Amino acid sequence: MTMLEFTFDLRVPKFSNQRAEDIYACAVDMCEWADSMNFQAVTVGEHHSTDDQYCSSPIVFGGLVGGRTRQLDLRLIILAPFYNPIRLAEDLATLNIATRGRALPVISAGYRQAEFDLYGLRLEDRANAVIETVDVLRNAWSGRPFKYRGRSIGTVSPVPDPPPRLLMGALTPLMVRKAAALADGFSPPEPNLYRLFEAERKRLGKPDAWPYPNQGTNFMYITEDPESAWDMLVPYWTHIINVYNQWAIEDGKLHVVNDKFPLATNKEELKRNPTYKVMTPEQCLEYAASLGEHADLRFVPLAGGLPPAVAWSSLKLFERKVLPYLKVTRNDGILY
Repeated sequence: MTMLEFTFDLRVPKFSNQRAEDIYACAVDMCEWADSMNFQAVTVGEHHSTDDQYCSSPIVFGGLVGGRTRQLDLRLIILAPFYNPIRLAEDLATLNIATRGRALPVISAGYRQAEFDLYGLRLEDRANAVIETVDVLRNAWSGRPFKYRGRSIGTVSPVPDPPPRLLMGALTPLMVRKAAALADGFSPPEPNLYRLFEAERKRLGKPDAWPYPNQGTNFMYITEDPESAWDMLVPYWTHIINVYNQWAIEDGKLHVVNDKFPLATNKEELKRNPTYKVMTPEQCLEYAASLGEHADLRFVPLAGGLPPAVAWSSLKLFERKVLPYLKVTRNDGILY
């Protein structure tokens, strides 16, 4: 069985000559299409103060997608330090009610110094911000009065019933253990961290974590002419690598980024990175089969500001020549 997922960051780099309005509209259209194709979820990222207009408001975009879909889970990366937690509780409750429980906030800390500078915050306070935010969300969604920073807080409305499922993101073992103790689920950047989450849940006597799927590459393009597609994709996919490397240089963490996004400046270097795959429909089917029973195919269809028409051509080919031969599954209790 294979799960299908989307990821959007809504980048619009200047070299792409795309309009942000067109990228956003296309992304919503693609989510509506994915909903009809029985996709499991769409993940929407969050970053701030970027040169390529990376999405800074996943809740607003999630509302747009929620209004055009009926079953697609909305996995929203929320950088907790940049929100008032009570207002965040209100916004997430509203979205969760409006989408009949499909909003899955992934409460995360953020890591870019430039973003904390933008908001006038200290990077070293980010872990505490995540823990406080999770606590406030839990209390606010209970419908009961609670204490927040020494103040008595009455009912925070609306009160969702049941409360939203709450996930956490983390990059360090300490925060992974916090996620095991505080969250309903965990959305990691890499599978090894999920194994730590599972072990910590077991140590704490909590219910077993939801099995983590066998994830495929995050960047996949389906075409009948792979070599030509590689030539076309290089500037868009290398843009993502260049941005992450630049952020890592700024924050002194280049070694961490290079583990997942090794620098690539041309087609041959990009091909050596298993994160990126260009495949024929037949190769895609073989690849899905290689992931085993719990396969998870993830698309980033507008990666790096890829033109909508180019992105759609890959998805439509997938629909015609791959999807009919996959056993697609959904799980409404998904918590990763």
